[in-house]
Amino acid sequence: MDARVIIQLDLDYFYAQYEASVNPALRNHPFAIQQKHIVVTCNYLARAAGVKKLQLLTDAKRACRDLIIVNGEDITRYRTCSKRIFRHVRALLGGDDSRVQRLGMDELWCDVTALVDSHMAAGTTGSGAIKTFVLDKEHSFEYNSGILAGHAIGANSGTIADLKLLIASHLCAYLRGSIYEAFALTSSGGISTSKLLAKLVGGEHKPESQTTLFPVAHQEYMDAIELKKIAGVGYTFLKVLYAKFANHSDATESTVPLLEEEDDMKVTDTEKYMLLEAYKHTPLTVLQVRSTVDKATLIDWFGSERGSWLWDILHCKDESIVVPSSLFPKSISVEDSFLHCRTLDEVHAHLLDLTTDLISRMDADLTEAGRWVRFPSNVRLSPRFRVDATIQDGIRRPQKGSRTSRSVALPAEVYDMAKSCQHRARSLVDGTILPLFKRMVMGLDDWDLNLLNVAVADMKEQRTTAGISSFLKPAAGEVDQPLPCPEGMDDSVWSALDGTLQREMMRDLKRAREDEAAREIEKRARVADQGAAMNEEEDEEQVWPSEEDEDEFGIQCDRCHSVVPKFAYLEHVCLP
Repeated sequence: MDARVIIQLDLDYFYAQYEASVNPALRNHPFAIQQKHIVVTCNYLARAAGVKKLQLLTDAKRACRDLIIVNGEDITRYRTCSKRIFRHVRALLGGDDSRVQRLGMDELWCDVTALVDSHMAAGTTGSGAIKTFVLDKEHSFEYNSGILAGHAIGANSGTIADLKLLIASHLCAYLRGSIYEAFALTSSGGISTSKLLAKLVGGEHKPESQTTLFPVAHQEYMDAIELKKIAGVGYTFLKVLYAKFANHSDATESTVPLLEEEDDMKVTDTEKYMLLEAYKHTPLTVLQVRSTVDKATLIDWFGSERGSWLWDILHCKDESIVVPSSLFPKSISVEDSFLHCRTLDEVHAHLLDLTTDLISRMDADLTEAGRWVRFPSNVRLSPRFRVDATIQDGIRRPQKGSRTSRSVALPAEVYDMAKSCQHRARSLVDGTILPLFKRMVMGLDDWDLNLLNVAVADMKEQRTTAGISSFLKPAAGEVDQPLPCPEGMDDSVWSALDGTLQREMMRDLKRAREDEAAREIEKRARVADQGAAMNEEEDEEQVWPSEEDEDEFGIQCDRCHSVVPKFAYLEHVCLP
């Protein structure tokens, strides 16, 4: 795939730069973005003063006494800006025909092979060295075909592949300039023939610059890279490679044990930190590994799939494709971890925080101009239950525990943007998620959580759960039928009212019945919870249906005595 042309764009210190763009007074001062007790990023003035990413806030303030702290725990504004930048770049590169992949909130991979090929095949317009690259009817730019834009690693040997990279360097510069013009944010870029190389080389001259890596220099450049800087080479690889290649003491060997057999071991953040700390002064480069072991050895150490992958990476072979990101996410998930969570009150508090964030993200990611454009069908709750720590080699190693998940239909009231995120979150937690959690722990005498995850999934372009009342609406072309007289009203009085007044009264009646139904559901839920807690109900398998249809149990209507599924009960009682 060496004929590919890949551009990697990376927004410089994104959170901090965004804050400076909306508050220019920050530009000339060292400042950092805080989430909880950690510095998640900072501007370059702060970095020059000794502040580091992922540093404790107390340590950052010690390093820079004049450090200004900006709270970044609510990332909605960053997420919105990131989405707008992605859409901007995607539109410039062809819209639905583009190949732009998001990586987090601040990085984009762009496969521009087809655009560059088309540009070259059409015969570049312009006289002499000055050419014009036409993206569409509205967007084009001129470039000097004899000069590379930005920095270069390796020489331009004049091949077709090199010419394509040269043209792509000007396209990258245009995209970066367009982002700055539209959003007042600088970015860095990498241009090469694969995602791996484009990402690595993009970090060479940050911030606000770009670098092109030509094929002739691929291996020489790669050989100098430390393995820990390569995406995908994580703890499982490093614990073996460090032990095989690095000189280390017996104390280090016992602190970071070589566990080649335990590929599915649960790894804690502490263990990862210990490993990197133990070998932080031992650079392990691609060249050291590539020149020492063969492919068969790597396969013996890591298995066929992972060993072959690492061998290819060591030799600059990365065939992973740029997968175009959707305009809308397939799911939205939020989670939080903690040391302990043992009571329903604690669960309720955590769920409120998470669900407020979740709904805020839904509002930002699934709406346009105040209208919903995607509708998740399900809400999923995934708690992780703590298990006892284990002792290995005399070291107490905390275990993450097991995660379990349950899903239910997402209530329609979540889409009511006239109500605040907090209001909708409390309604969703109290009416749906917390009752689901209670059922998940029913029968457990004691439980302790260290993580909660809440997600919405199964996105639809239209609301798929049509209400009962929609079946009573006349089909297109049919004549409206008179609205039926509400219970308790004289037929002659009702018939004398005009249609507008009838519809107004029906809406008022519907709202009153919705309130009544909501109170009834809440009352029944309390009764059910009390009964379960007192162990006075039937066994769980009798009270609750199977997992596949656990949420389809019914509620008996007090008016007609029919058993109606819970998801339809509210609308059922609102019918005349």
